[in-house]
Amino acid sequence: MKKLFLLLTLLFVINSYSQTKQETEKWILDKLKLYSKNFTTNNFLSYKKPTFKLDGNNLIINYKYSEGVFTINGLKKITIPIWAIKDIRMIEYKDSYGYKVYNFKFNLEKYCKECSINERWEETGYKRVEYESVNKYGRKVIKTKRLANRIYTKKYRNQKEITSVDVRFVSKDPEQDFVVRFNKAIKHLQTLYPKRVKKKETF
Repeated sequence: MKKLFLLLTLLFVINSYSQTKQETEKWILDKLKLYSKNFTTNNFLSYKKPTFKLDGNNLIINYKYSEGVFTINGLKKITIPIWAIKDIRMIEYKDSYGYKVYNFKFNLEKYCKECSINERWEETGYKRVEYESVNKYGRKVIKTKRLANRIYTKKYRNQKEITSVDVRFVSKDPEQDFVVRFNKAIKHLQTLYPKRVKKKETF
């Protein structure tokens, strides 16, 4: 009876001081949502603040982006298995305008086939046709003109076995020891989401 009491007391203490799966997931998602931000790339693609969710064994990051009013609209979906995250670092650098920007970098295990980026986008533009003309010197030249009707082109791109993912963040260290604490939370979650190993057949 005494041994049973000690065992129950020990289990109570362990459960009291260890974070549950739901608490750990919520903390990670809340921090990503709180500190991620909109950004524009050097090729003028404007990315909306991403959305994050934990689906099964994976962290899913979704970005919506656009370029111009009627040019490009797309969706980028990044899939990262929890077990594949090696560590997280905060990278500081300057963008093309000279401003400081901060990337929250997920470093991933190499050869992770499940680590992927699926991209779908729609390009809007105008069809152009070539025609022959004569310039002021009397020479024939080829010119192009834009037709009035707008055209839509759907495109997609898939990347497999990616080795890192960047998320734009508000500052280098938004909280004291944030990167250390986030890595600790990921390591704890990995104990709850171990890598799935295919069972070998007996023969």
